Amino acid sequence: MLAASMVFGTLWMVPIAVMPLAIGAAIDSGITGGDTARLLTWIAVVLVLGLVQAVSVGALEYAGTVVWVHSATTMQRAVLRHAALVGAALPAKVRTGDVAR
Repeated sequence: MLAASMVFGTLWMVPIAVMPLAIGAAIDSGITGGDTARLLTWIAVVLVLGLVQAVSVGALEYAGTVVWVHSATTMQRAVLRHAALVGAALPAKVRTGDVAR
């Protein structure tokens, strides 16, 4: 899932970098050049870039949440396993509220 986060993070950043180029090309070839067909093509490119960005940020948030929940669960299991191993001696070794010594 970590690799998926990296891929979705990259997919999220690429449209941010390419969007100004696409808008500039739309202005140069479509508006200044007066070519409506090229303007509509660049508008479609900008919309597709926005769609890629929206989908990838959603997938990035999902993957990040999955990784966070997995790590929190792993930490809880490790702490509980250790507490179960120490057992009744735990209150004698650690005061209530102590996290680390």
